[in-house]
Amino acid sequence: MSHQAKSDPWATRFVLKEHAEEYGRRNDPPAAGQPAVEELILMRDYTLLPHMLTIIQKNLDDLRFYKGVLRDFYTAAGEYVAQRISQDLYELRRELSRRSIRVGSGEQDDIVIKYMYKCRGYTGSFDITREETRAQIGVRFGRYVDELMKRMRGESK
Repeated sequence: MSHQAKSDPWATRFVLKEHAEEYGRRNDPPAAGQPAVEELILMRDYTLLPHMLTIIQKNLDDLRFYKGVLRDFYTAAGEYVAQRISQDLYELRRELSRRSIRVGSGEQDDIVIKYMYKCRGYTGSFDITREETRAQIGVRFGRYVDELMKRMRGESK
């Protein structure tokens, strides 16, 4: 064994039997009633959108006290994003209902928010860390702003 292999903690890689079995089942279809990955993403988005609406509403309320020249522009942009979030939330609720999925309110911890769900008779839960929530909200806001910018460019030409 070389000196590098002795000092490298990853030189002797091993996989636990449970991890190997789970890795082998990663592409298997979910068991009856269990949500598919796409449905878990829908549930995650369903939990994020209300937080985003709260953030937008708070910012719109703060804009009332802003005295700048662009106040009306910022308000219109915020209202547009709030409308799009509400529209997406409505469509998401309909899609989850169509798929017989219900998501309960989250139990908050210092680090993790745990959500319970019922999917076609199967009851389960998923966790989202606060950092992941912040990151996903940032990504989603970025998409809405990009959409708004494209719309503004399209209408101004």
